[in-house]
Amino acid sequence: MKKSFLMLSLIAIVLFSCKKDKPASPSTPAKYSISSSDVGAINTNYIVVNDSTNLTGFSLGNAAESQTWDYSALGNDWVDTMKFIDPASTPAASSFPSSNLAMMPEPTQEIYSYIKKSDASIEVIGLYANQNGTIMSASYTDNQTILKFPMYFGTSFTDAGAVDIIAQSGSNWFKVEMRTNYTSQVDASGKITTPAFSGLDCIRDKRTEITTQTMYFGFSQTGPWTQYGNPTNDTTYSYNFYSKGKGYTVAEIRVNNFTSNTITEIQYLK
Repeated sequence: MKKSFLMLSLIAIVLFSCKKDKPASPSTPAKYSISSSDVGAINTNYIVVNDSTNLTGFSLGNAAESQTWDYSALGNDWVDTMKFIDPASTPAASSFPSSNLAMMPEPTQEIYSYIKKSDASIEVIGLYANQNGTIMSASYTDNQTILKFPMYFGTSFTDAGAVDIIAQSGSNWFKVEMRTNYTSQVDASGKITTPAFSGLDCIRDKRTEITTQTMYFGFSQTGPWTQYGNPTNDTTYSYNFYSKGKGYTVAEIRVNNFTSNTITEIQYLK
């Protein structure tokens, strides 16, 4: 999963008829920008190649404009496929009437993320899965904003999402509380080369994602609930590269943290 903005210069106003008009100051060139139409094309499969072993010699570059990233030598450890589809074609469409886009992270399985896409943002509003007859369906009580538009060098946002997933297993019920916090900053722009693309104009989104999950069990769909174990916390640090019209991230680089920036995995769009 954009509009260009032009910063206009101030124009001097003629206050006295005896003064000559001053010409407008030169305007600042528009920044390379990603909009809603560049992400999430319906009925499109995206093949993502993963490399977690061939990671030496690759540079993240600087947090600045006019950068060049060469990842043409990346390998292929395994391949993932995901797809954006029309929610109307999915089994839980009626549960998420405001969704206008759905994502299948595993096209061979009944797993869906329900998305509300607008010119301003992409938000996850619901989840559905059918795993061997166990159905899990949940609406976000606080929608998770994934992207805000337009995206260009210097833009940033933070957001929090909340969803409770309830499902039955035999005579027992379980509930998983998921709380996610995003911090996104477009900290660089330039051109990227991967095994699939050469010299693409792009922006880079520096992103932190913190997810906390707490599990509970009970004997009915409404509880009462008893906490099972301790909450788990997972933090992901990544750099995501977006180019116009590609529909998905051209590349995603995961690092151990933003201090040492040690690369742990690179994914790229095939």
